[in-house]
Amino acid sequence: MQTMDGDLEEYSRFKFGDVAAIESLSGAVSRYFIQKLNPGGELREVFDRVKKDSEFIYIQAPGVRNVASSSNYLMAKVADNVNLWLAHNGYPTMIKKPVVRLASGVSNYAELSAQTRKNREKTTVSLLPISDYSAHPINVIFIDDVRVTGCTSKRAELHSLRGGAVSFNSIFAYEVDDVIANHDASIEHRLNQYSIKGGLDVNVSQILAHTNYQPVQRMLRLLLNSANRKQWAYFARFKIPEQILLRIYCSALSNDYHSISTNGNLMYAESLSILYDVLREKSLIDQMGNPC
Repeated sequence: MQTMDGDLEEYSRFKFGDVAAIESLSGAVSRYFIQKLNPGGELREVFDRVKKDSEFIYIQAPGVRNVASSSNYLMAKVADNVNLWLAHNGYPTMIKKPVVRLASGVSNYAELSAQTRKNREKTTVSLLPISDYSAHPINVIFIDDVRVTGCTSKRAELHSLRGGAVSFNSIFAYEVDDVIANHDASIEHRLNQYSIKGGLDVNVSQILAHTNYQPVQRMLRLLLNSANRKQWAYFARFKIPEQILLRIYCSALSNDYHSISTNGNLMYAESLSILYDVLREKSLIDQMGNPC
Protein backbone atom coordinates (compact mmCIF):
# COMPACT_ATOMS: atom_id res chain seq x y z
CA MET A 1 0.00 0.00 0.00
CA GLN A 2 1.33 3.45 -0.94
CA THR A 3 2.17 5.81 1.94
CA MET A 4 0.96 9.40 2.28
CA ASP A 5 4.39 10.58 1.14
CA GLY A 6 4.07 8.28 -1.86
CA ASP A 7 0.65 9.71 -2.72
CA LEU A 8 1.90 13.28 -2.49
CA GLU A 9 4.97 12.50 -4.57
CA GLU A 10 2.84 10.82 -7.24
CA TYR A 11 0.42 13.76 -7.29
CA SER A 12 3.27 16.26 -7.67
CA ARG A 13 4.80 14.30 -10.55
CA PHE A 14 1.34 13.92 -12.10
CA LYS A 15 0.92 17.70 -12.22
CA PHE A 16 4.01 17.95 -14.42
CA GLY A 17 2.87 15.23 -16.81
CA ASP A 18 4.64 12.14 -15.46
CA VAL A 19 3.34 9.26 -17.60
CA ALA A 20 3.30 6.63 -14.85
CA ALA A 21 1.59 9.00 -12.40
CA ILE A 22 -1.12 9.86 -14.93
CA GLU A 23 -1.77 6.15 -15.51
CA SER A 24 -1.90 5.42 -11.78
CA LEU A 25 -4.16 8.33 -10.85
CA SER A 26 -6.51 7.79 -13.79
CA GLY A 27 -6.91 4.16 -12.72
CA ALA A 28 -7.83 5.19 -9.18
CA VAL A 29 -10.29 7.86 -10.38
CA SER A 30 -11.84 5.40 -12.84
CA ARG A 31 -12.49 2.89 -10.06
CA TYR A 32 -14.01 5.64 -7.90
CA PHE A 33 -16.19 6.76 -10.83
CA ILE A 34 -17.45 3.21 -11.43
CA GLN A 35 -18.36 2.88 -7.75
CA LYS A 36 -20.70 5.83 -8.26
CA LEU A 37 -22.33 3.97 -11.18
CA ASN A 38 -23.18 0.88 -9.16
CA PRO A 39 -26.72 0.50 -7.70
CA GLY A 40 -27.16 3.19 -5.05
CA GLY A 41 -24.21 5.21 -6.37
CA GLU A 42 -24.48 8.98 -6.77
CA LEU A 43 -24.30 8.87 -10.58
CA ARG A 44 -26.47 5.81 -11.22
CA GLU A 45 -29.67 7.87 -11.52
CA VAL A 46 -28.07 10.21 -14.06
CA PHE A 47 -26.91 7.38 -16.30
CA ASP A 48 -30.21 5.52 -15.95
CA ARG A 49 -32.03 8.63 -17.16
CA VAL A 50 -29.57 9.15 -20.01
CA LYS A 51 -30.19 5.59 -21.14
CA LYS A 52 -33.98 5.80 -20.76
CA ASP A 53 -34.44 9.21 -22.41
CA SER A 54 -31.70 8.91 -25.08
CA GLU A 55 -29.71 11.81 -23.64
CA PHE A 56 -25.96 12.43 -23.92
CA ILE A 57 -23.04 12.87 -21.54
CA TYR A 58 -20.06 15.15 -22.09
CA ILE A 59 -17.00 14.49 -19.94
CA GLN A 60 -14.85 17.59 -19.52
CA ALA A 61 -11.86 19.07 -17.69
CA PRO A 62 -10.74 22.69 -17.15
CA GLY A 63 -10.14 24.56 -20.40
CA VAL A 64 -6.88 24.55 -22.34
CA ARG A 65 -5.53 26.23 -25.45
CA ASN A 66 -3.20 24.05 -27.56
CA VAL A 67 -1.27 22.38 -24.74
CA ALA A 68 -3.15 20.04 -22.44
CA SER A 69 -2.87 20.11 -18.67
CA SER A 70 -2.43 16.97 -16.62
CA SER A 71 -6.13 17.14 -15.70
CA ASN A 72 -7.01 16.86 -19.40
CA TYR A 73 -4.95 13.70 -19.75
CA LEU A 74 -6.63 12.42 -16.59
CA MET A 75 -10.07 13.14 -18.07
CA ALA A 76 -9.27 11.37 -21.34
CA LYS A 77 -7.97 8.22 -19.68
CA VAL A 78 -10.83 8.09 -17.17
CA ALA A 79 -13.26 8.42 -20.08
CA ASP A 80 -11.62 5.49 -21.88
CA ASN A 81 -11.72 3.30 -18.76
CA VAL A 82 -15.25 4.12 -17.68
CA ASN A 83 -16.63 3.93 -21.21
CA LEU A 84 -15.61 0.26 -21.30
CA TRP A 85 -17.67 -0.36 -18.15
CA LEU A 86 -20.61 1.55 -19.60
CA ALA A 87 -20.50 -0.38 -22.88
CA HIS A 88 -20.30 -3.74 -21.12
CA ASN A 89 -23.22 -2.81 -18.87
CA GLY A 90 -25.56 -1.53 -21.54
CA TYR A 91 -25.20 2.21 -20.95
CA PRO A 92 -24.43 4.98 -23.49
CA THR A 93 -20.76 5.96 -23.45
CA MET A 94 -19.51 9.44 -22.61
CA ILE A 95 -18.24 11.92 -25.19
CA LYS A 96 -14.87 13.55 -24.53
CA LYS A 97 -15.44 17.27 -24.98
CA PRO A 98 -12.36 19.42 -24.32
CA VAL A 99 -13.10 23.00 -23.29
CA VAL A 100 -11.28 25.60 -25.40
CA ARG A 101 -9.39 28.45 -23.76
CA LEU A 102 -8.67 31.49 -25.92
CA ALA A 103 -5.35 32.33 -24.27
CA SER A 104 -2.84 30.92 -21.83
CA GLY A 105 -3.14 32.25 -18.29
CA VAL A 106 -0.33 34.39 -16.87
CA SER A 107 -0.73 33.90 -13.12
CA ASN A 108 -0.02 30.65 -11.29
CA TYR A 109 -3.56 29.83 -10.13
CA ALA A 110 -2.33 27.35 -7.51
CA GLU A 111 -0.57 30.13 -5.58
CA LEU A 112 -3.70 32.31 -5.23
CA SER A 113 -5.64 32.69 -1.97
CA ALA A 114 -9.26 31.57 -1.68
CA GLN A 115 -10.49 35.18 -1.75
CA THR A 116 -8.38 36.05 -4.80
CA ARG A 117 -9.64 32.96 -6.64
CA LYS A 118 -13.21 33.98 -5.93
CA ASN A 119 -12.90 37.66 -6.87
CA ARG A 120 -10.15 37.72 -9.47
CA GLU A 121 -10.76 39.09 -12.95
CA LYS A 122 -9.95 36.25 -15.32
CA THR A 123 -7.26 36.92 -17.91
CA THR A 124 -8.40 33.99 -20.04
CA VAL A 125 -11.74 33.01 -21.52
CA SER A 126 -12.97 29.42 -21.69
CA LEU A 127 -15.62 28.63 -24.29
CA LEU A 128 -18.23 26.15 -23.10
CA PRO A 129 -20.29 24.42 -25.82
CA ILE A 130 -23.44 26.42 -25.00
CA SER A 131 -24.95 25.85 -28.45
CA ASP A 132 -24.64 22.09 -27.88
CA TYR A 133 -26.41 22.35 -24.52
CA SER A 134 -29.26 24.40 -25.93
CA ALA A 135 -29.77 22.08 -28.91
CA HIS A 136 -29.44 18.66 -27.26
CA PRO A 137 -30.10 17.03 -23.85
CA ILE A 138 -26.52 16.95 -22.57
CA ASN A 139 -25.34 16.06 -19.07
CA VAL A 140 -21.86 17.18 -17.95
CA ILE A 141 -19.33 15.20 -15.92
CA PHE A 142 -16.45 17.47 -14.85
CA ILE A 143 -13.13 15.81 -14.01
CA ASP A 144 -10.28 17.56 -12.22
CA ASP A 145 -7.27 16.44 -10.21
CA VAL A 146 -7.95 18.41 -7.03
CA ARG A 147 -10.71 20.46 -5.44
CA VAL A 148 -9.38 23.20 -3.19
CA THR A 149 -11.91 26.04 -2.97
CA GLY A 150 -14.15 24.64 -5.71
CA CYS A 151 -14.12 27.93 -7.66
CA THR A 152 -13.22 26.28 -10.97
CA SER A 153 -15.92 23.61 -10.83
CA LYS A 154 -18.54 26.01 -9.44
CA ARG A 155 -17.90 28.42 -12.29
CA ALA A 156 -18.14 25.59 -14.83
CA GLU A 157 -21.35 24.33 -13.23
CA LEU A 158 -22.97 27.76 -13.19
CA HIS A 159 -22.19 28.49 -16.85
CA SER A 160 -23.08 24.97 -18.01
CA LEU A 161 -26.49 24.91 -16.34
CA ARG A 162 -27.26 28.47 -17.41
CA GLY A 163 -26.28 27.45 -20.93
CA GLY A 164 -28.79 24.60 -20.97
CA ALA A 165 -26.95 21.51 -19.72
CA VAL A 166 -29.40 19.01 -18.19
CA SER A 167 -27.15 18.24 -15.20
CA PHE A 168 -23.63 18.82 -13.90
CA ASN A 169 -21.55 16.53 -11.68
CA SER A 170 -17.92 16.75 -10.59
CA ILE A 171 -15.34 14.09 -9.74
CA PHE A 172 -11.92 14.89 -8.26
CA ALA A 173 -8.87 12.77 -7.62
CA TYR A 174 -8.25 14.67 -4.35
CA GLU A 175 -10.22 17.14 -2.22
CA VAL A 176 -8.72 19.53 0.31
CA ASP A 177 -10.69 20.00 3.53
CA ASP A 178 -12.80 23.18 3.29
CA VAL A 179 -11.41 24.64 6.52
CA ILE A 180 -7.83 24.26 5.30
CA ALA A 181 -8.66 25.49 1.79
CA ASN A 182 -10.41 28.64 3.00
CA HIS A 183 -7.58 29.40 5.40
CA ASP A 184 -4.81 28.78 2.87
CA ALA A 185 -5.82 27.94 -0.70
CA SER A 186 -2.18 28.17 -1.78
CA ILE A 187 -1.72 24.72 -0.24
CA GLU A 188 -2.35 23.56 -3.81
CA HIS A 189 0.94 25.13 -4.86
CA ARG A 190 2.80 23.27 -2.10
CA LEU A 191 1.14 20.00 -3.13
CA ASN A 192 2.18 20.60 -6.73
CA GLN A 193 5.78 21.15 -5.66
CA TYR A 194 6.01 18.33 -3.13
CA SER A 195 8.34 16.38 -5.44
CA ILE A 196 8.95 18.86 -8.27
CA LYS A 197 10.41 21.88 -6.50
CA GLY A 198 10.71 24.27 -9.43
CA GLY A 199 14.33 23.72 -10.41
CA LEU A 200 15.90 21.74 -13.24
CA ASP A 201 16.82 18.63 -11.27
CA VAL A 202 16.90 14.84 -11.61
CA ASN A 203 13.17 14.53 -10.84
CA VAL A 204 12.35 16.70 -13.85
CA SER A 205 14.75 14.86 -16.15
CA GLN A 206 13.26 11.50 -15.06
CA ILE A 207 9.77 12.66 -16.04
CA LEU A 208 11.02 13.93 -19.41
CA ALA A 209 12.92 10.70 -20.12
CA HIS A 210 9.75 8.69 -20.85
CA THR A 211 9.29 7.98 -24.56
CA ASN A 212 5.57 8.76 -24.38
CA TYR A 213 5.93 12.01 -22.46
CA GLN A 214 3.73 14.84 -23.74
CA PRO A 215 4.37 18.42 -22.56
CA VAL A 216 1.86 19.95 -20.16
CA GLN A 217 1.48 23.63 -19.36
CA ARG A 218 2.98 23.36 -15.88
CA MET A 219 6.16 21.70 -17.18
CA LEU A 220 6.59 24.31 -19.90
CA ARG A 221 6.38 27.08 -17.32
CA LEU A 222 8.97 25.35 -15.17
CA LEU A 223 11.44 24.72 -17.99
CA LEU A 224 11.15 28.18 -19.51
CA ASN A 225 10.99 30.09 -16.23
CA SER A 226 13.49 32.94 -15.97
CA ALA A 227 14.69 31.54 -12.63
CA ASN A 228 16.00 28.47 -14.48
CA ARG A 229 17.51 30.36 -17.40
CA LYS A 230 21.16 29.98 -16.38
CA GLN A 231 20.86 26.18 -16.28
CA TRP A 232 18.44 25.88 -19.19
CA ALA A 233 20.90 25.54 -22.09
CA TYR A 234 22.87 22.77 -20.35
CA PHE A 235 19.72 20.98 -19.21
CA ALA A 236 18.12 21.14 -22.67
CA ARG A 237 21.33 20.01 -24.38
CA PHE A 238 22.19 17.04 -22.14
CA LYS A 239 19.22 16.07 -19.94
CA ILE A 240 16.25 15.87 -22.32
CA PRO A 241 15.84 13.30 -25.15
CA GLU A 242 15.80 14.92 -28.56
CA GLN A 243 12.26 13.87 -29.51
CA ILE A 244 10.93 15.26 -26.21
CA LEU A 245 12.93 18.47 -26.65
CA LEU A 246 11.28 19.00 -30.03
CA ARG A 247 7.82 18.38 -28.53
CA ILE A 248 8.55 20.99 -25.88
CA TYR A 249 9.54 23.52 -28.54
CA CYS A 250 6.49 22.91 -30.74
CA SER A 251 4.11 22.92 -27.77
CA ALA A 252 5.49 26.16 -26.34
CA LEU A 253 5.20 28.01 -29.64
CA SER A 254 1.70 26.71 -30.39
CA ASN A 255 0.56 27.95 -26.98
CA ASP A 256 2.01 31.45 -27.51
CA TYR A 257 4.78 31.18 -24.91
CA HIS A 258 6.93 33.33 -27.18
CA SER A 259 4.58 36.28 -26.65
CA ILE A 260 3.16 35.84 -23.12
CA SER A 261 4.05 38.90 -21.07
CA THR A 262 3.45 40.49 -17.70
CA ASN A 263 3.79 44.23 -17.11
CA GLY A 264 5.09 44.53 -20.67
CA ASN A 265 7.91 42.02 -20.14
CA LEU A 266 8.09 38.82 -22.16
CA MET A 267 8.16 35.94 -19.69
CA TYR A 268 9.49 33.03 -21.74
CA ALA A 269 10.83 34.41 -25.04
CA GLU A 270 14.50 34.43 -23.95
CA SER A 271 14.31 30.80 -22.80
CA LEU A 272 12.68 29.86 -26.09
CA SER A 273 15.53 31.57 -27.93
CA ILE A 274 17.99 29.41 -25.98
CA LEU A 275 15.96 26.33 -26.88
CA TYR A 276 15.99 27.37 -30.55
CA ASP A 277 19.81 27.53 -30.47
CA VAL A 278 20.07 24.08 -28.88
CA LEU A 279 17.69 22.57 -31.45
CA ARG A 280 19.64 24.16 -34.29
CA GLU A 281 22.88 22.80 -32.83
CA LYS A 282 21.32 19.32 -32.77
CA SER A 283 20.01 19.77 -36.36
CA LEU A 284 16.45 19.18 -35.16
CA ILE A 285 15.08 22.36 -36.77
CA ASP A 286 16.06 24.38 -39.82
CA GLN A 287 16.92 28.07 -40.04
CA MET A 288 13.23 28.96 -40.21
CA GLY A 289 12.58 27.06 -36.97
CA ASN A 290 10.73 24.20 -38.61
CA PRO A 291 11.42 20.55 -37.62
CA CYS A 292 13.89 18.88 -39.96
